[in-house]
Amino acid sequence: FREYISPDTIKFSYSSILTMHIWLDRNPFEKEFYGLIDSKVHWLFNHKKHITLVTSAAEEFIDFESEKIKNTFISELENYFPIFKKDMVLDSMVIKEKRATFIPEIESEKQRKNLTCSLENLILAGDWVHTGLPSTIEGAIRSGKTAFEKILLKR
Repeated sequence: FREYISPDTIKFSYSSILTMHIWLDRNPFEKEFYGLIDSKVHWLFNHKKHITLVTSAAEEFIDFESEKIKNTFISELENYFPIFKKDMVLDSMVIKEKRATFIPEIESEKQRKNLTCSLENLILAGDWVHTGLPSTIEGAIRSGKTAFEKILLKR
């Protein structure tokens, strides 16, 4: 886990996400997405002209060069999908999000903000505000919905 330290806040731990886009000369995948079990690649999303591979908690790979990540992930695809061959790959792009999500811990939970604050016309929303849920997409959606409802009440 990556850590971020600010003098005004507590210590936060982060988890990375690695995304690799692969453009193919022919696409052998039929489904919209695949989940891979016991693989270094967690998800494959099919966009017809290209595919996207996603790995969460990717600390193992985050400091690798793009070429090494590409070779590792293409090998994984060949192992999991006999219909896939590396010669299908036209191009690729690796995106490293080193601090994609923070790890919610007891101390970081204390730092989460309320939706409303002392400024009357400011309402906060996002996965990092108090929602009763962990800092996830579900938490962000809940905070957005609550913020919207508060705005409607002020009209």
